[in-house]
Amino acid sequence: MQTLKHSLLARFLSIALAIGIISNMINPMIPQPLEAVFILVVTVLVWFAIKAVLPLIDRLTKHQVKWIIIGALGLMLVGQILVLHYLPVTVYHDPYRVLSQADQISHGNPVWQSTYFWRYPNNVTIAYLLSVWLKFTNLFGLTTNMSLHILSILTLDTFIMLMLKTMYQISHKNRHILFGGLAFMVFTPFAYTYFLQVFYSDLPSLLLLLIIFSIIYFWPEYTGWRQWAAGITLVLAVILGQLLKPNIIVLIPAILMVCAVLFYKKTLSLVKILIPTVLIVVGFGLSVPAKQAIFSETNYTKDEAFELPTVSWIAMGLNKDSRGTYSGDDIGTEIQIPTKSERATFETKVAKERIQELGPFGLLEQWTIKLGIFLNGANPHTFYNGGLQAAPAWKAKHSEFLNYLVSIIYQVGTILLFANVMVRAWAWRPKLNSQAEMTTLIAIVTTLGYMAFHSLVWETEPRYGQIILPLVMFVLAALPAPHFAEKSFGKRWRYVMPAIAAIALFASAAFLSDYYPKKQIVAAQRSQLSTQYGARAASLPKRSVVTQKVTLHGPAKRVSVQIHEGSTFEGEIINLKTKQRYVLKQTAANYIYEGHLPAGDYQLSFINHQNKDQLADVVSTKNYKLAPYPLVINDKANPHASLVYKIQK
Repeated sequence: MQTLKHSLLARFLSIALAIGIISNMINPMIPQPLEAVFILVVTVLVWFAIKAVLPLIDRLTKHQVKWIIIGALGLMLVGQILVLHYLPVTVYHDPYRVLSQADQISHGNPVWQSTYFWRYPNNVTIAYLLSVWLKFTNLFGLTTNMSLHILSILTLDTFIMLMLKTMYQISHKNRHILFGGLAFMVFTPFAYTYFLQVFYSDLPSLLLLLIIFSIIYFWPEYTGWRQWAAGITLVLAVILGQLLKPNIIVLIPAILMVCAVLFYKKTLSLVKILIPTVLIVVGFGLSVPAKQAIFSETNYTKDEAFELPTVSWIAMGLNKDSRGTYSGDDIGTEIQIPTKSERATFETKVAKERIQELGPFGLLEQWTIKLGIFLNGANPHTFYNGGLQAAPAWKAKHSEFLNYLVSIIYQVGTILLFANVMVRAWAWRPKLNSQAEMTTLIAIVTTLGYMAFHSLVWETEPRYGQIILPLVMFVLAALPAPHFAEKSFGKRWRYVMPAIAAIALFASAAFLSDYYPKKQIVAAQRSQLSTQYGARAASLPKRSVVTQKVTLHGPAKRVSVQIHEGSTFEGEIINLKTKQRYVLKQTAANYIYEGHLPAGDYQLSFINHQNKDQLADVVSTKNYKLAPYPLVINDKANPHASLVYKIQK
C-alpha cells in the first residue's frame, strides 16, 4: 500500500493548534505583553523539565508505574473533595438555570420557571436528565449540592481514567504518553476547577465523545456479546451526546469526509467502518424522538415568541466589537423584536451588514481571533463561576496570585499539549489502511469541525474549546512521534530543571498578580434566574425585614446587592461583632457600599419602610443551598433562599 506523502487535514490541524498556542500566550481579547513573555519563558522551562525527567520514567518498573498512577489518582480525588468542601462556588448563568429547573422537576413540579428554556430549548434535555439523577439521590436524603458533587466526581474521574487507559492502549503502551496525559489532567487545574465545581453539559459531553471514539477505534477487536454491548453503548452515547450538545453532529460530516478520502486513495475498508457509522446515524436519528419524549415528560412546549433564530448566533459571531463572543447588546436588541420570524429577518440583515463591513481581510481576522478565543485556556476557574461563596482567609489574602497561578498552569499545559499534537500531525504520513489510522483521521476532522463551527459560523467562547480535549489527547496518543535526534540531559539537570520551572512558574504568577491587579471576590451569591428571562421576584410585605449573614475571611472594599428595579428599601451591612453599620446606597436595582470592611461576620439588612408590598430579587430553590447562611424574612429562616450579592476586595 502506498504511503501518503503527508495528511493535508492533519496539517490543517497543526496550523489551527499553532494559532491556539499563540492565543494562550497573547490573549486575543485583552493582549498583555508582559504576560505573554512570562508564559513563553515558563513554557520553555517546563518543556526542558519534562525532557529531563523522561529517562527516569523509562527506568520505572511496571509495578512502579501502576502504583504511581494509582497514587496520583488517589491524591487527585482527595484534592477534589477538599476543593468542593472548602472552595464552594456560586454557580451562575446557564448552569444555575438548568440545575434550578432540575431541582424543581425532581420534586414533582415540572413547571417552567422562566422564559429561559423557551429561548434555549436545547437545555430542556440536560435539565430533565439532571432531574433524573436528583430524583434518584433524593431517595437517600441527599441535598442537591451533594448530589451534584457526587455526579461531577463520578463523571470527571471516569473520563480521566478512561482517557488514560485509552491513551495508553492506542499509543502501544507508551509511558511518555501515559504520564503526559496524567500530568495534564491531574496536575493542572483541569480536574479541580470548572469541570469539578460547576456541573453542566460540557463535562458529560467530553466523556461521551471519548466513548464514541474508543468504540470506533477498537471495533474490529469486538466479537460476540462484546460487539453487541459496544454497539448499544455507541448508539446510547450518540443519543445522549446529541441531546446534551447538538454540535456533536459534526461527527457525521467528519466520517463522510474521511470515507471520501479513503475512497479517493482506494484504501476504503467498508467492513471496518460501516457498522459503527450506521450505529452513529441510528443514534442521531433516535435522539429526535428521545427529545420529544423528554418534552412530553416535562410538560414542555416550545414558544417561538421567545426562541432565538439560528441566524442570531451567526450574526453574533460576526460582531467585531465583541470579537464574535456572546454579546449582551445583540441579545438585548433582539428580544425587543416580537416574533421569531421578524427576529430572523432582522438578524439576517445584521449578518449581511457585518460581512460587508468586515470585508475579506476583516473576516479572515475575525475568524482567526475567534479560533484563538476558542482555543484559549486562560482562567478555567471563571467559567460559569461567580466567585467563591466565602473565600477562606488564605485564598482571600492571596487571591490575585492564586488565580494567576491557576491560569498560567492551565495555559502552559494547553500549549504543551497543542505543541506535541501539532508536531506529530505535521509529520504524519498515514497509509489509511487500518482502523487505527481511519479513526485517528476521523478524530482530526471532527476536531477541525468543532473549530470551524465556532470560528467560521457560530459565536465563540474559551469554554467551548474544552470540547476538543478528548479528541486532541486521542490524536496525541494515536499519532507516532516524528523521528529526530534528541540530546539527553545530564543527571544533574534531571533534578534541577523541574525546580527551576516551578520557581519560574510561581515567580511569574506573583509578578503578574502585582502588575495586573484585579478586583477579587471575597464572598458572593450570584445565582439567579435573571429578570431578562422573566424571573419572578419575591413580594415582601410592608414593614418586613430581610437579613442574611455573610462571612468575610479577608477585608473588602465594595459590596453590591441586587434588590429589584423600582423597589426602595433601607439597606445596610452590619458588623455583627462591633455593631457598626454601613449604609448601602441605592443605584437603580443595586445597593452599593464602597469603603473599608475588615474581616469578620456581617449581616446584610433590608427593611421595607413603604406602606405597601415591594418586589425583591430573592432566589429560592427546593433543595439546593445557595449560600453558607439562610435568608431570614421577618425572623423566618429559609436555608434554600438567598439575596444576590457580590463582595470584593
